[in-house]
Amino acid sequence: MAENQINQRQLYNDKVIVVFDDFHNVIIGIVATKITEMFKKPSIVISNTGIGSARSVNGSGFSIIIVINNSSELLKKYGEHQAAAGLSITPEEKQIHRFRTAILQAAENEVFNTPALTYIRKMEIQNFYDDLFESITYLEPYGINIPKPLFYSDSKRSPSTSLFGTNSEHMKLTYRKNEALAFNKGYLSHVISRNRPVHVLYSTFCNKKKNFLIHSLKVE
Repeated sequence: MAENQINQRQLYNDKVIVVFDDFHNVIIGIVATKITEMFKKPSIVISNTGIGSARSVNGSGFSIIIVINNSSELLKKYGEHQAAAGLSITPEEKQIHRFRTAILQAAENEVFNTPALTYIRKMEIQNFYDDLFESITYLEPYGINIPKPLFYSDSKRSPSTSLFGTNSEHMKLTYRKNEALAFNKGYLSHVISRNRPVHVLYSTFCNKKKNFLIHSLKVE
C-alpha cells in the first residue's frame, strides 16, 4: 500500500517521504522504518485516524523532530527524539497536504549526511541460506541504533535484471533463486547486463518472500 503510493506519486524524490493512508495505528512505526530502509529517506507515516510515526536515517544526522517542530502549528501533539517521533494531526487531505508542504520546506534547512555502511561478512546473495535469513528475522525489530546486519556480495556472474516502478526507476536483481530489490537504481540495469562484476551491500528484506534489499551497488 505505502510502496504503491510512493511510486505512483513519485514521493521518493522528496527529502522526507510523507504517506497518508488507511494504516492500522499499531503498524505505522514498522511501515515508517521499512520506507526509510527502502528509500534511504526520512519518512512520516500517518493513518486515517491522524496518528503518525516518523523515522530518520541512521547515521545521517538528519533531525526529524526539528523538522516536525517547524510544522507544529499544524499538529495536535508530537514528541520523541532526533531519529524517531510520534505525532497526531487532523486526518483531512487538506491538512495533510499543508503538513507535507511545511515538512518539505523545513527539511531544506536540515543537513543530511550519507551514512557510512559497514557489513558484517561477505556472502554471495545466491548462496544466502534460509536458516540465516530466519535467524536475522528472530532478532527483529531493528531500528534506531540497532541496524539490520549488512552483507557484501561481489558476484562475478551478473544477475538477471528487470525494472519496475512508474518510470522503471527501480530494479529487481535475480541471483539464481534469490531476488534483491534496488530502489532508484534502474538506470544501472544496462550496465549490469554487460557481465561486469557487481558489488553490493545488502540486507534481508521481506520475511514472507525471503528476498533482499540492496543498500549500495557498484558495477566495475
